[in-house]
Amino acid sequence: MLIFQVFAAVVTVYCTAIVLDAPKKLNVYIGLLGGLGWLTYLILISTYDYILATYLSSVVIAFVSHLGARKFKVPVTVFFIPSFFPLVPGAKIYQSVYFYITNKPGLGNQYFLETIFISGMIALAILSVDSMFRIFYKNILKR
Repeated sequence: MLIFQVFAAVVTVYCTAIVLDAPKKLNVYIGLLGGLGWLTYLILISTYDYILATYLSSVVIAFVSHLGARKFKVPVTVFFIPSFFPLVPGAKIYQSVYFYITNKPGLGNQYFLETIFISGMIALAILSVDSMFRIFYKNILKR
């Protein structure tokens, strides 16, 4: 089941990269990065809660995205945007709206908070890795 999920993530991210018009030579790398992020999430979710697993897998995606952007001399968002698709909490926001509509605000609030936490962890991971690369390049490589 794990291999199927990772394969599905690779195909999904690969197709997303095509739809978003990423450079054709990078589509395979972007797909593999999305699969790596999802594999990291699946491994970590068995040990940690979903918030920490999302953060750590997002750190992996952000870090490898920065390396790929520098190697292929493209903006980092070429890697970011498609690769984070498997981690985006689309189902949770759907469930949140569904429970609000069906007059179950307690469950709606719960799913909404989970959505905010997951989205926040993705944003925090991007910020952390961006800051790390900025500090590294400013202080170490510019000397």
